[in-house]
Formats: sequence, structure tokens, C-alpha cells
Amino acid sequence: MTPKVSVIIPTYNRAHLISEALESVFSQTYKNYEVIVVNDGSTDNTEEILNPYLERIKYIYKDNGGVASAKNTGINNSTAPYIAFLGSDDLWLPNKLETQVQYLEKHPESAMVFSWAEAFENDARGNRIRKFDLKYTDDDLSFRKLLRGNFIPDLTALFRRECLAKVGPFNEELKYGEDHEFWLRLVRHYPLARINSILALYRIHPANLIKYTDWLSRLNAQITVLRKISAQYPDVKEIQPAIQYLENIIRKQATDTFDVVMGGVGENIMARMSYLDNKLFPARTSRRRSYLRLANQIKTLLGGADQQPLGQEILAKYRQFKESLAPWGSRRRYIYEFFMRLIKRWIMKLAPALSRKSPATVLAVKDTRHFISVVIPIYDRTDVLKESIESILRQTYRNFELLLICDGSPPETMGIVNSYAVNPRVRIFRYNDNSGNATRGRNRGIKEAAGNYIAFMDSDDIALPNRLETSLAYIEDHNADVVYGGWQAKKEEGTDNPDILYLSNMSIIQPIDYDYQSLLKNNLLAQSTVMAKAEVLRMAGGLKPQMQYCEDYELWLRLAHLGYKFKSIPQPLSIIRFHSANLQEKFKANEKLWREKAIAEHKTISYLKPTVAFIIPSQIITGGTMVVCQHANILARKGYDVILIDNEIALSSKRITEWFPGLRPEVVSIKALRHNIDIAIATGWQTAYTLRDLPAERKLYFVQSDESRLNPPGSEESALAQQTYSFDFEFIAIAKWLRKWLKDAFGKNSVYVPNAIDTSIFYPDKPLEPKGDKLRVLLEGPINSPFKGMKEAFEVVADMDAEVWCVSTFGKPQPGWKCDRFFPGVPLEKMRRIYSSCDVLVKMSKVEGFFMPPLEMMACGGTVITNKVTGYDEYIVDGYNGLVVEQGDIKAAKEKLNQLIKDRNLLGKLIQGGAETVKKWYTWEASNDLLETVINPVRNTVPKNYPLMSS
Repeated sequence: MTPKVSVIIPTYNRAHLISEALESVFSQTYKNYEVIVVNDGSTDNTEEILNPYLERIKYIYKDNGGVASAKNTGINNSTAPYIAFLGSDDLWLPNKLETQVQYLEKHPESAMVFSWAEAFENDARGNRIRKFDLKYTDDDLSFRKLLRGNFIPDLTALFRRECLAKVGPFNEELKYGEDHEFWLRLVRHYPLARINSILALYRIHPANLIKYTDWLSRLNAQITVLRKISAQYPDVKEIQPAIQYLENIIRKQATDTFDVVMGGVGENIMARMSYLDNKLFPARTSRRRSYLRLANQIKTLLGGADQQPLGQEILAKYRQFKESLAPWGSRRRYIYEFFMRLIKRWIMKLAPALSRKSPATVLAVKDTRHFISVVIPIYDRTDVLKESIESILRQTYRNFELLLICDGSPPETMGIVNSYAVNPRVRIFRYNDNSGNATRGRNRGIKEAAGNYIAFMDSDDIALPNRLETSLAYIEDHNADVVYGGWQAKKEEGTDNPDILYLSNMSIIQPIDYDYQSLLKNNLLAQSTVMAKAEVLRMAGGLKPQMQYCEDYELWLRLAHLGYKFKSIPQPLSIIRFHSANLQEKFKANEKLWREKAIAEHKTISYLKPTVAFIIPSQIITGGTMVVCQHANILARKGYDVILIDNEIALSSKRITEWFPGLRPEVVSIKALRHNIDIAIATGWQTAYTLRDLPAERKLYFVQSDESRLNPPGSEESALAQQTYSFDFEFIAIAKWLRKWLKDAFGKNSVYVPNAIDTSIFYPDKPLEPKGDKLRVLLEGPINSPFKGMKEAFEVVADMDAEVWCVSTFGKPQPGWKCDRFFPGVPLEKMRRIYSSCDVLVKMSKVEGFFMPPLEMMACGGTVITNKVTGYDEYIVDGYNGLVVEQGDIKAAKEKLNQLIKDRNLLGKLIQGGAETVKKWYTWEASNDLLETVINPVRNTVPKNYPLMSS
């Protein structure tokens, strides 16, 4: 069937968004269309993302020439009588094409029809937030009206191809406003039409936000458009007055507008401080004085907000306040955690409202003094898990949340857990591996809890309906730090623990009011009856991972030793289930030893390790993401809670675990993020913009290269990347040249955390094919990324008497290139066999931070020929472990390669030098130790604000 509509999607470096755009086209109710995607010289993994769609689209790659050039290329390769454009970061509603085709069929006099659109953005969790409507309600669609401004969103337009014969193509001289200029030419000859409904969604994100919100740049672009039109229609008198009108706007000062927008903000802040002082921190609170001192500090810092021109100034003041807390140490900050969270949430909401120039409104603050977080660590117990969860959800007290912490749970258990994902009270956290006990899960709950009280629950026990209500009353009425109650024993068949033979089924056990001395003698606290102040659990450091059993007993001892108050509740709160799968059944033979260990351990103060989140651009194979995975795995082994945040809105179809096996941390999309993060780490320039808006106590930027070089000089993406190195982050650099560059260019100090080599993965192995007489050369890198120099590398080997193998994650060798074997997208653990099959790696990269393949090649018994790209001299020494030529010197690289072909002694010398380099180089554990000094510099000293120790 001949297509009726040609859908043209120009794209440049929108790999993380283009799938959504395409799916919105494929979801159209009108199906008679063709889709043409014009890749305007993207340097990201756009082509790989598009691979699954190639049977449904017409794909065209061209050198970067701008959006007008891409649109013209799409038009020249289209066939349908109607043409529509869709930005690769925007979306259509399902009825868009059907509605507009029907209109043009019924109104042959109209050359084009457009509609309203809705602007949206995604928050830190990927949820779509409606920003405002792009509506034009004036019925005047004339040339004169269009001179005043572009009211036609190009993603909503559908026009007739036949008009191009008179109007001509898009003006490729225009960087911005090419659509406005085209509409002006179109309306000079043809009538336009509008449908008064929203048919498309315009996405606001970091790469277009500056373009959209910078009113000065937009007005200047509009003036440029009008001057182009004036040159084409010199006799039209309306154009020059329109230019003068816009120039007058630019000259006019805009301070009055900001004054109106900011009016009353300072007053709102003062009102909020008063609310917090009087309502959230009553006189009977023992720490009221500390809270009031903190409130006064915030008032001082934020008091002048109504005099400031931009909401961003408020954020700067908040960062200043955070820095003032740094000398107190991470443990002392827990005193102020609840207060800080409220202030941060309000300010982060307020600043975007101000930046869109809409009046600020007072945001309601919820009194969360009595909010309870219930923590259930889960492994399996599929048969009784649902009963345990439901017993919490049916509590008489309703101001709570339920945290389900899955510790490497099997699929059948996850099926039950996931069925509660839609419940607004439930938050779900997952580990990929099993830790062996509930300590890790409970500690995760202690850190993630939003409540100021935490109640513990085992996944096989049952809470009585009034458990939370009763516990809250006791902990407040008795000013206690920890409360616990009686429990009923439920014995199941197969339970033979001699310690509980005295219990009859459903008998009630009532513990006493414990203090430190009585706890040393006995412990009948059932974890599923305990509720404690979140602040107390965090300051004490949570449960100790080294305690595989009696970990709760050690915690109770530690809390009592530190002087915290325990209070028993004289009634049963839970039903405790005893069965053969209880952990006590596993450890009962050594229970005495574990109790003795708890008594020996409890006087040693522990610290909850921070939750660390690495934000990765996507899950596609890249060297930078591999480095992140190595660090994430080691931190997880050290006991940190680690997550990887996929910066794409939805999880990529490609999974990291497909090419990086054994990944321990959970990978979540930015949309599904529901974690409290202590330390968030950006790993690329796009992720730096996500980090900027992500709530985290500390923000680090793991700089692996100068990414502004990965885009054409002067391009918007290059400027956006460059801007990230000035952000208010802590900086980590993987190379010494990057440290110097950050300091010289941006005044940023950074910590050196070099890339390392994993000799358990990379070592000499059996070749995929036995080596012959000819030298075997490996070329490695994404072919479609011009900065990796793969085209130049193929030029080096073009006429050499050598066998050539190639590995590429993006693109294939072009016809005529010398290539004996090609490997697309090789998983990490399989690269060893390829390296071991080859003698020399040729790298002609133009941009690198600290490239890993040469070091991996050395570890697998090979050597390297490289040009002088940034970072090469971190470990490559010319003539010792490799050969080095000047940047882009193909002739010299040919000579070096020919030298190795003829001189096998030199080859052996270089291979030996590479082996020595690998022996002396950093392991990932050593590199991670350097990273750990950045993320967790806590010293083993007791914070001054602990209660007095018990005797």
C-alpha cells in the first residue's frame, strides 16, 4: 500500500529518547504511513538503539548539518503526499495522524493543519510532569500574525508535499527557527488551519531547556528569521516593524518581571520556619534547642530570597548551609535529618516553579512526627509471606509505610512482592544476591525509612492489628527510645529447637523492662515486636554485618550500653512463627558462641555505610560503564548499598548483566527510582544534569574524559557538556591529565581514582584460532563513533601483510576495508579470548580519558600501537610496552606496524614490557580503596552527641 503520510524524524544524539518517539508513531490509530529517521551525524549509540526498528523504518545516516538539513534529507527520501515531522525527543498522541489526515481530506483548500501541544518534563524518578500547554487560540493565522512569533509547534504540523514546489525546502543556513521561516513562506501562498485539541507532547530536558528558556537567544533567532524573510519579500511592509518590535523587547529591562515573580517568597520562608518551630518540634522534645538553632541558621541563609532575581539562588543558599554541616561529621547530621529533608524537598520544588516565571505558592508541609516505617527483610518464605505483609497493611494505625527488602529472592517470592508494587504505602527494594541473613535488609530499611519511627517485622511473623498504634502510644508517653511487646508462639511441625520446647502453641511470652545489666543476662525481645526511633538506630550504626546470628541481640546491647531507654509493652503485639526454616534452626548448635560474640562486640561503635548510586547513561556496552560496574561490585562486597541508575526513562532493552556477568547491585531506571541516596555519582555529562536535580546528601562527578570534545565545537551538546564541569559537585578523575585540566580550566580539585585491570578476567588464554605466520592485528572500538578513530585504524592496516580482526559495539566495517574476522558487541568475559588470539592492538583514537583496551591487551599477552591521545601516557611507554606515534599520523603507524611484522624480537620485548606493566598496575580493589576514601571518610570515633555510656 502506498503510504499517505511521510513521518520524518531528524535526530542527533538522542539515543536515550528516540525509542519513545518511534513507539508513539507506531501507536497511531492511522496506519498508512512511512517512517524516515535521519541520523544527523550522531556520536552516541543511536544506530544501535535503532537496530530493532530497521524493518519498520527507512534509516538514513548523514554528516552533521543541523535540523534543517536533516529535514530536507528526509523530505528528499520520502514518497507520501502528506509530510509530518516529529522531534526524536517528542511524542505524538495516538489519534494525531488520523485527526489531521481526515481534516486535510475534508478541507482541500488548506495547505497545512497543526494543533495544540502539551509541554512536559520528567522528574528525578522519570514520572511525566505536565508543564504547560502550547496553545494558540487567536483565529488570525495570517502572515502578519506569524511575524510576531512562531505559534506553530512543528511536531504538530501536517502539510501537503505539493506546496514544496512553490515554497521550497527548509533554509539550511538557520541553526534555529528553520520551522518558523518555513511557515512564513508557506502562509504567504497558502491558507493554514488549526485543530483546537492537544495532539502532541513536547519534551523539556537539559539538552533543549536552555534553548527553550533563554528568551534572549530565542528573540535573536526570531529576528534572524525575519531578516531572511525580508530579503525574500522586500516589498512586504509589515516585516520591518516586526523586527523593530522584537528589538525593543530585547532592549527593555526585565527586572520588573522578576520582582513580581519573587514577591512574597521570603515571607513564605519565614512562615514555614515558624511552622516548623512551633508544630514539629514541641517543647518536650529533648533536642528542641538543636532544631531551633538549625532553623535560625536557615532563616539567616534564606531570609533574603525575595530580593534575589532567580530561584536558583535559593538552591545555592541551601548548598552553603549543607557545607556548614560538614565539619560535624556524617553521624552528627542524623540529628537534623528529618528537618533537612523537609527543607530540601520544599526548596527543590520551589526553584523550578520560579525558573518558569510562575508565581510561587506556599507548599503544604505534612506533619510527619508520627510517621512509622515498617521494615520486612525477605528471602523466600513464599508460603507465609503474604499473611505477614497483610498483617501490616491491616493495622488500625494508618500513618505508616511498608518497606519490603528482597535479599536475592527467588522468582516465586518476587511474584508476591511485586503484586504490592501498586500499593502507595509499599516501597520495594531488591538485591541481586543473597546475603545469608536479614542484617543487610534491616540496615537498608533503617537508611531508607521516611518515618521517624521504625518497626521491625520478619517475613514469616504476623503483626496483631493494634501493634503500631500501641507501640506509638508507649514510645511517646514514656519518652522511650525502644519499645517492644509480648508475643505469641506459633509452632509448626518439624520444629525441634530444644530452646522452645517449653512453649505451648500460641502461648504468650511477656518480656520485662530491660536495662543494660538485665540484657546482659537474658534476651526475650522478639524483633517482630520492636519499634525504635529512627534517629537512635542510625546514630548507633544499625546492625553489624559481621554478626551472622544474634545480630539483633548485639544491637539491643549496644543501644542499652549507649544509654538509650527501653520500655516493655505489657500485651502481645505479634505472633512469632517457629519452623524448621528459622535461622535459629541453622545456628542453634553455635548459639552460645554467637551470644558471647554479641557481648564482646556491643561496646564497639559501628556506622551505617552510605547508600551509593552511580548514574549511568544507559546499559549499552561502553568502557566507562564497565569501570562503574567494577567499582559498584567491590563497594557492594564491602557492605555498601549500591544501585545503578539507568538515565534512560525506561530500562534499556540491553541489560548490563548480558555483557557484565555477576553484577551485584540492582539496576533501576530513573523513572522507578524510590531510594534515599546518601551519595550520588554522575558518570557522564548527561547524567550530570540528572545528578544536579537528584536529592542526595553528597554529589560526586566521576569524570572519565572531557566529553565536550565528543560533539562538534560550538554545538549545543558540546556547550552543555562543558557546563557540567562547573557544577557544584565533588570531582573524581580517572587520569592525571584530567585532574590538571579540571583544576586549570574550572578551578576544581579532584581525587585520582585510576582505572585498573582485573587479571581474573584478562589473562593469556587459548586463542579462538591458532596464530599463524602472519601477525594478527586487532582493531577495537565503535566504528560509527568518529572520535574512536576506527576509520583511521583501518587505513593503517589497509595494505599490510597481516591478519586483521575487529571488535565494534556500534557499526560495522565498510565494504573494502581489510577485515578477516568481525565481532559485534562482545561481552566482557569473552574479550579475553579475542585479545589472546591477536598480537597487537592498533588504537588511533582522537578522544580518550583513560582507555582500557591497551591495558587489557597487555594482560592477555599482546602489545599496542597508539597515537598520542589524552591519557595514553598513564601507562604506555614508547618502546617499552608499546609503540606511540603522533596524533593522526597514519603513515608513522603503518611504519610501526610494519616494524613489528618484520621484527618479532621487538614484538616479544614489547609484550614482556606489557606483562610487567600489568603486574605493577592497580588492581580494581586498590583503585576502589581510593574511591572509598572519598565516599566514606568516617573515622572510628564516638560522636560527641551520643548519650552517656552505661557503666
